[in-house]
Order: sequence, then C-alpha cells, then structure tokens
Amino acid sequence: MNKIYLDYNVYLDILERDNDEFVLPLKNRGFIFVYSPAHVEEIARGLQCGKVNETQSLSNLNGIGELTENTELLPYYSPKFHTIESPYGENGIQVVKEAPLSCYERVFGNIASNIHAENAQKTVIIQGQEKFSHLSESERQDSLDDINRADPIVNILKTNECISKLINGFITLQAKSDTMIELIQNGVIKHPLDSTDIELIDSYASMKITNSNEYYNSLATNFLTPPSECFNKIKGNFSFIENMIDIVMRELLRHGFKLERINKSESSLHDHTHAIYATACDYFICRDKRLLSKTKATYSYLGVKTKVLDANIEGWWQNI
Repeated sequence: MNKIYLDYNVYLDILERDNDEFVLPLKNRGFIFVYSPAHVEEIARGLQCGKVNETQSLSNLNGIGELTENTELLPYYSPKFHTIESPYGENGIQVVKEAPLSCYERVFGNIASNIHAENAQKTVIIQGQEKFSHLSESERQDSLDDINRADPIVNILKTNECISKLINGFITLQAKSDTMIELIQNGVIKHPLDSTDIELIDSYASMKITNSNEYYNSLATNFLTPPSECFNKIKGNFSFIENMIDIVMRELLRHGFKLERINKSESSLHDHTHAIYATACDYFICRDKRLLSKTKATYSYLGVKTKVLDANIEGWWQNI
C-alpha cells in the first residue's frame, strides 16, 4: 500500500483553494491519501477558538474523508476499528477505516488535554528564544541564519551535548507516557486531563525512572546507538516513535534551528504530531518551510525512510 501523508495546509489547498491537480494522477498510479487525528485536531482547534465556523469545519472533515476514502492512521490496534494494514505490527501505527467526523467526536471530547502539551511546547520555544535574548535584533537574526544554514545533524544532533539531552529527554517523555497509560487503565485519571492529573503523572513518572533499575536509560541508549538505526528499532511501538521524534524536534528548536515564535507553540505541536504519523507513509507532502527542514533533519538522523517533499515546488507530484 503506497501511502501519502499531506500536511493540513496541503489539504486546505485542495479543499478551499481547488489546488487538486495532483490527486487523480497519483490515485490512478495506486497511491492512497491518509489522514490522522492530528489533522482532525487542527480542525477542532480552529472551531474551538473561533477561527473557522462550524459549516466550514464540517465541509473540511467531509472533504478529507472523500479524498482519503476514510483511510486513517491510528496509534495502536483496536478491535473497535476496521484495520486494513498494520505495517509495523499491532503496537505500531495502524491503517484503519474511519470517517473523520467520527474521529472528530472523539478528539474534540479530549481536546482540553492538549493544553498541557502545548504549554510544554511553548516552554521549549521559549528556551530556544532565550538563547538569543542578549543579542540585538540584527545579531539575533544573524545567529539564527548561521544555525539554519549549517547542517543540523552534524552541528546539533550528533554533538555529545545533544545526544545526552536526547537520551535524558526520551527517558522523561517515555516514563510519563507509560505512567499515563497505567493511571488511565487503572481508573485513577481520565481524559480530559487537568493540572492535578499532570502533577500526578510527573510525580509517578519520576519514581518510575528511579525504580526502573536503569531500564529507561538502557532503552534510550540502545535506540540511539547508532541514531541511524533508531527508527528500525522503535517502529513497532507508537509510544517510542512519538517520544523519539518529539524529543529530536524539540532539541532542534532549543538550539534555534527553524525556531518558531512563542505564539506558534500550538501549530508547532501539530507539526511534531504530523511528522510522527507520517513515518508510516511513503511520502510526507508539506509546504511549511520550517516543518520541511525540521522533519528532513529528524528523519535523516533517525533513519526514517519516508520521503519529505516540498509542495511549494511546481509539479512536485510528477517526481513521485
């Protein structure tokens, strides 16, 4: 199954701007377009904050359903869904059939939980911005230009300092993921999560790391030794994929690579989620220059085979 993952802006090009010349030719060649909960979250967030009205949101949901023939990527196998492919096994990303409207009803009910992830993303961006706070505006821009021109893998991700941060960051994220799942399964917390739930997760995760007998450290070190083989080791577990992609993209931001503005933390979070789901596809099509650069660097570093293409290039689809 040849799968193409479109960034949400490319979906909007098709649905709202009639830029769909590539759709039929690629479908005729056997490619299928897929969507993920990340696309639906963007629609839900737009409706929630009043940027998009209900009529347009419903139209976009239906349009994505028609374009993808209701083909969706989900994190894990569940008998609740009609699974058509499990490319990396039952614990990895699943290809299922579900109408986007059904996904929307589930996503919108839990969207309040996202505020905690958005705050964490904002913290990362603030840390990146603070690195340049002592500089004048022109000096700051020159420094960012230098970082963006350099090789992000050689100059950032492969440095000893960054590798150490990636290991420690993955340990923290994975312990929190494991803790959240356990607490939900045991009925201690449920979505949408509030600040008390997050504090509980953080506290239990810290204890889990301390009592794990170096399990998380061994896990992270193994995954990143060498980094180019990481994705092949983690692709069968969505949680591993999610946290490793996220931490690598976070570290790029912290170093100033393709750094977002602070008020872009929400869209930056969606960027990471799209990059995570797109690892299950053959192609990731995007026209956001920052996301293109961050995703290419992350995929190359971790050994993800998904090809990332720039939708700003005229006729990009003719080279697939």
